[in-house]
Amino acid sequence: MPDKPLEPSTAFAEAVQSHGRAIEHAVARILNGDDIDLVLGALRSYLDDLRILIERHPGIEAAASDLLTTAGAFIDANRVTSGADARQRRFLAEAVLRFTARLEAARPSENARRIGLA
Repeated sequence: MPDKPLEPSTAFAEAVQSHGRAIEHAVARILNGDDIDLVLGALRSYLDDLRILIERHPGIEAAASDLLTTAGAFIDANRVTSGADARQRRFLAEAVLRFTARLEAARPSENARRIGLA
């Protein structure tokens, strides 16, 4: 018997949570130094996809911008020196925590409603 389709609000919540987990995973890979240029591109892509699904929210947008800026600075530090220091690692870890905390306020965009997520 096929699974029952998700309720729209549940589908939206799962989509946001899935993107949040992908973003956290990308940051963990950046912190580990795994294919950082490729992963930074993936991080941008995850954030862009998420922006399509959620209504504009200044707090989420600011946290996303901060996350990308902090990830870029972390990567630059890895290239210029022998690696990012503990402070830069902490900044990036805190930036992803702030971003995921802000996702609690996410509301479905018109695009999300149009595709049946809300």
